Amino acid sequence: MSSQEDRDFTDLMRRVMNRSDAAARELVERFGPRVLRMVRKRLPRALRSKYDSLDFVQAVWASFFVLPRERLQFDSPDDLGPYLGEMAANKVVDVIRQRLQGVKYKADREQVAEELNDLTKSMPSPEAIAIAREEWHKILHNEPSHNQRMLKDLAEGTDTEEVARQHGFSPKTVKRLVRRMRREQGDKEQDSWPI
Repeated sequence: MSSQEDRDFTDLMRRVMNRSDAAARELVERFGPRVLRMVRKRLPRALRSKYDSLDFVQAVWASFFVLPRERLQFDSPDDLGPYLGEMAANKVVDVIRQRLQGVKYKADREQVAEELNDLTKSMPSPEAIAIAREEWHKILHNEPSHNQRMLKDLAEGTDTEEVARQHGFSPKTVKRLVRRMRREQGDKEQDSWPI
């Protein structure tokens, strides 16, 4: 890869880390086909009629764009590509385990469910996720530092009880904080919030 390509990639990732919508779109356009190929390569024939490959691709981007800034540092496309490929593979493997290996959801016993189709259609687009992420950062900026730390922990997947314990609050207080934020934001785009 040329030094100009290195600089272009570094600039793109810097803009992605700064939560630029245009950079997010550019990244999706550039690496989306690679993620789609990985999904299609891994998705078993038994599940192809039940799942759209693009749903997995959207799930990969949804997970990627909520990663903390320090996890978005890639030196080259050769580093990022395999990372996204692994994310795609993991999304597919999770469904394989649930649908083909689990007794409760075995695909060969399953009937087509309209609810599943409705669920996958309602997933937010990468652009909607990027917009929601920007809104999320604005909201965090207006919160006191202790609330910011709690909300960031929740966004990283820490459960309410653990966040409460780590910060010296009750779980009810943490839940009240999340409810208050949602109430104050009203009808704004909350489906893509990380919590």
